[in-house]
Amino acid sequence: MSTQTKLECRLVESVRTLLESKSVLVGCSGGVDSMVLAAVIAHHSHATRVVLAYVDHQLQNKTKEQWEVVQRFANSCGLKAVKLVVDPIEVRKGGGLEDGARRERFRLLTELKREMGIDVIALAHHNDDQVETFFIRLTHGSRIYGLRGIDEARSDIVRPLLSFSKSELYEYAKRCRIEFVEDPTNRELDSLRNRIRHVALPALDGVFGLGWRAKLTQMMQALRLRSKLEIRDAEIFLRDSCMDVRGGYIFKRDAFQRLDEIQKFNVATQLLGRLFRSGHVRTSQANQFVEICTHYKPNRRFQIARGVWTICEDHQVFVGRISVNVDDTPTSLSPGV
Repeated sequence: MSTQTKLECRLVESVRTLLESKSVLVGCSGGVDSMVLAAVIAHHSHATRVVLAYVDHQLQNKTKEQWEVVQRFANSCGLKAVKLVVDPIEVRKGGGLEDGARRERFRLLTELKREMGIDVIALAHHNDDQVETFFIRLTHGSRIYGLRGIDEARSDIVRPLLSFSKSELYEYAKRCRIEFVEDPTNRELDSLRNRIRHVALPALDGVFGLGWRAKLTQMMQALRLRSKLEIRDAEIFLRDSCMDVRGGYIFKRDAFQRLDEIQKFNVATQLLGRLFRSGHVRTSQANQFVEICTHYKPNRRFQIARGVWTICEDHQVFVGRISVNVDDTPTSLSPGV
């Protein structure tokens, strides 16, 4: 059996494992990663329904060419292709440009999935993305939950290509004559991800050889297993010690303080994730929440994010969405206040 045939068998097995008998919305940028994913899903997945979604972030000049590639492929396979356009104003609200674009992309894809009654969203993240994400989160001070990397399947999002390298995807595209567009922004060094991709990782390859990437991937898999156990502990706390109230949640402060540091962080991440519209919780926000619940005196109010507040009382903590008066301002986070 040839290497190429083995590669195709692995790709087919991956998409069938995650997508068989499901309807799927494929995030399709026109690049090699997503076009390979779209091709394997369209021809081999046994999905009940396949829709391609192209997201125009209005941040580069090749969007017309990318969208045309997606359309041509969809037409050749008899699939529906949908173009979603991001509002640049929304992208620039809070955080950096890359984070804003990712947030809006997920929001638009999730809304389309819900409107069309589709089961899952399939994204084309691959193993090179996984390695880059590890180093990005490492520089941001992420804990185990962040360093475990990207999940292959989580909620209604699946990533069938996580065990495949970028070079393998180029190999498959060439063999199957899959049309794609190279994104010119992937070569620019103004983003941290691109600097890691084009500068840091090649330097590490030169020092350690290519084998270190596989070892890092194995370590991240072990971290994902460990984090699942820790998340289970957090879910037990939320089930047994946390009460839903209008606009948020209440839990006993002493019960939270008895948790170890990792459990506190996981509880904070899950609680805030339920309250944030994007579902994404930054490490700094989770750490801030833990600090408030653990060390600050009662009867104070703190703003964690836009519209999300924490109110500490003697024996309990409320976290949720509340309306405040115009004159109200967040309490400063000074120790011992």
